[in-house]
Amino acid sequence: SSANDQKTMVTSRDVLAAIEARFEGYFPEPQKHSEKKVPLFITPFGPSVYRCACGVWFGDPKQPINDEILEKMKKARNVHFQNVYGSDANGYPTAKSSHYSLHRVVQQVLSPKGSFGKATVRNDPMVQAVAAKLVKKAKGNFYIEKVRAKIEEVIDSYLACRKRGMREPGDERGGKTGGSKDIYSFETRAKMEQDLLLDAISA
Repeated sequence: SSANDQKTMVTSRDVLAAIEARFEGYFPEPQKHSEKKVPLFITPFGPSVYRCACGVWFGDPKQPINDEILEKMKKARNVHFQNVYGSDANGYPTAKSSHYSLHRVVQQVLSPKGSFGKATVRNDPMVQAVAAKLVKKAKGNFYIEKVRAKIEEVIDSYLACRKRGMREPGDERGGKTGGSKDIYSFETRAKMEQDLLLDAISA
């Protein structure tokens, strides 16, 4: 009947409006940047601090690390993330940034102390656990195409680090988080990655 048709039309409009409202206001990541591969884990502590997935370098791994070098790298990285993702001043996702807390969530789900702490092969419960945490955190625009594929890629990159025997956040070699000497610190990540890059250069 026409009444039912009208009701269906109104309901459909309401759904579309709700969807549009959900997407409205997210930072528009430049298309050329969004076409690049999702940043993968270089070490279990995160993706590269030396280079963006788009190819922009923030520092030279051949330079000895000191406070001045670290500060320059961090500033260059944070400014780049603000420009391409709409991140906060520290390069982290916000409620409306175009990137989201995928790497931190993967670290939490795959924590050595958690139910996937010994896993070396990705499985579906792992992917579902990451997706559920992303929704719960609700930071950034994870309402994108192929988000499951991105989750799977990032999980695989973390597990590849685990297979190489790298220390992980929260394991007995990693210490505790919190404070200036936090295992997630920029300095820790830079030094671990620098060693890997210099080994690759000299190989």
